[in-house]
Amino acid sequence: MRSTLSGAQTEAPLGILPSVIVLRFLVLICLLCSCGESSKPQRVVDATLAPALRVEVVDEVTSRCSLGRELRPSWGCLEALRLPLERGARPEANIHSYSVRPRLRGQEVVAVRDVRKSGEYWMRRLPSLLVNLAGPRLKIPIPTEGNRTGEVMFYALRPAETIRISRPIVPSGESWLEGGFGLDLAGLEQSGPAIDFRIVAEVAGREPQELVRRRVEPGTDGGRWHDYRVDLSGFTGESVVLRFATGVADASASAAGLSFPLWSVPALLEPPPDPELPNLLLVSLDTLRADHVGAFGADFGTTPNLDRFASQAAVFENVMTTLPNTTASHMSLFTGTYPNVHQVTSTIRQLDGGIPVLAEMLAAEGFLTRAVTENGMLHAIGGFSRGFDAYDELRGSASEGTPGRMKQVIDRGLVWLERHRRDRSFLFLHTYQVHSPYEPPPEFDHFQEATANVAMPKEQAAYAAEVAYADSEMQRLLDGIEKLGLLERTIVIVTSDHGEGFGEHSVGHNATLYQPELHIPLMIRAPGRLPAGRYASPVSLVDLLPTVLDLLELPAVPDVQGRTLLELVTNPEAFADRPIFAELAGGVAVRVDHRKWIASKAGEVRSYDLQRDPTEDSPEEDDAQGRALIERYALEAEALRAKLDAPEAATIEIDAATEAELRVLGYIE
Repeated sequence: MRSTLSGAQTEAPLGILPSVIVLRFLVLICLLCSCGESSKPQRVVDATLAPALRVEVVDEVTSRCSLGRELRPSWGCLEALRLPLERGARPEANIHSYSVRPRLRGQEVVAVRDVRKSGEYWMRRLPSLLVNLAGPRLKIPIPTEGNRTGEVMFYALRPAETIRISRPIVPSGESWLEGGFGLDLAGLEQSGPAIDFRIVAEVAGREPQELVRRRVEPGTDGGRWHDYRVDLSGFTGESVVLRFATGVADASASAAGLSFPLWSVPALLEPPPDPELPNLLLVSLDTLRADHVGAFGADFGTTPNLDRFASQAAVFENVMTTLPNTTASHMSLFTGTYPNVHQVTSTIRQLDGGIPVLAEMLAAEGFLTRAVTENGMLHAIGGFSRGFDAYDELRGSASEGTPGRMKQVIDRGLVWLERHRRDRSFLFLHTYQVHSPYEPPPEFDHFQEATANVAMPKEQAAYAAEVAYADSEMQRLLDGIEKLGLLERTIVIVTSDHGEGFGEHSVGHNATLYQPELHIPLMIRAPGRLPAGRYASPVSLVDLLPTVLDLLELPAVPDVQGRTLLELVTNPEAFADRPIFAELAGGVAVRVDHRKWIASKAGEVRSYDLQRDPTEDSPEEDDAQGRALIERYALEAEALRAKLDAPEAATIEIDAATEAELRVLGYIE
């Protein structure tokens, strides 16, 4: 059972008793607001507190803060300030001048500086500056030599010394308090003093009991989360108030403003009422085309472990992605909608808040949720982090010169599963291991010569070796889950986001709407809920969300374009004549059974019979059916967006670290 000390989840429950029930506390945070009269601090009077400490009450309104590229709902995030940029007739070279409103004067802020070359979208970050808004005007140096321009964002500092007080909680017989804390270094080169983090439990008539005490040094322990898990069974049935306190470890230390303490929103955990209710593990092997998996027809020995897994799973033989790039296809997976509805078709687009996502749905049902991704195209700000208690953007591949870090992804996932083996959980793992550039470990690189049945070009052989390595890591993941005793009560889904072309019609992906880029694997192992077997009807990545909800026995979501695949399992004819779609750069592909049509942006429609012509080399004469279906795709999207009242997806900026990841992946030069 899970209770958070935050009301961050505002969605209504889906209406079924979960194994990890969320009993969200109504809590209030006291924020010093600089932009209006409606949000005034609510102080807590307590004579026992040192007068130097600012006292706050824990609020239901939280932000998402990132430490070590792991994003969590948090208290204490740096708050963005808006300072008007002055544009005089003769602006000073390499200087940005800002007006400071009277109510902001005297505050310390962090100035985060980004620069970009003329004509480029991507920003580059410079070292941050700590400045005091002492006067009516603020000048910030921006090196804009050559054809560069600069931008500055300001963040108000939170005090290093605070106390946040929860409303009363009543733990049950087995309860744990779980969360994390850490120091945000804000990009500053100068480090501040060490900060003490303390959690104290108070019960009427008893002495306060310290649950957590930890000193965090910015130079050695800053910039990452430090987790805690505290047994609360000693307070069973009692009304407990929790105090979350931070303070400067050395009162005489200078530069106290340079230490920015954060608390991740804690949760109250209790054993699930039904330990047999399943967990969910969703694994996305980026760029894995179906025909390099033995269970989908590969005959050159790349995936013995996945093939064994497939023999125990429901295998959907003809799954089509929705757009052959990572961002758009994963957002279809998480929303159950096509790209022309969710509109997150690139890394600079952000999902509208009115479109729900899978992690939010499961969090509302009490699941603990975590994602470990190699980021790049799945950066949190685009909307992928919504609903996750922790969204871990695993970094490092940019400096290493290779995208794949599957071992680290699985290691982090297994550590989290072990910690939460008694909780009901949703874990999403994503790796670029088989994405270009292909740099497989040498021991797996044995596809350079022609196999018994397939002669491979050099690039494809290296790709096959990457697939073989990923297959071995998948077995390590499955073995790890089994050792934790979780395999039989975990729904395990293995899929991909798109395929890869090796010269059939394209090289790479995000280039065409032919099968090498669209055809992806999907295997679902759900003991006792979904029989093992093979299903040939064409299905789409949008079907995964409704299928997950059905497997978990949660209510269906009405405003999605996918259908639960359990319909297909119980009735093989259920999907007969059902069209599925994909899009790319204004073009649209539609498939019904073995018929497929591809429409270009200019309106040219080509028709294919995939039974007679599986390589799509011989287009047939155009017919009215394909054109009608393609028109239907646009009309249905327009109607659904109107029903969801979803505006155009917002345009967002990409940070320098994400740019570096995309550069390694080959998306930018």
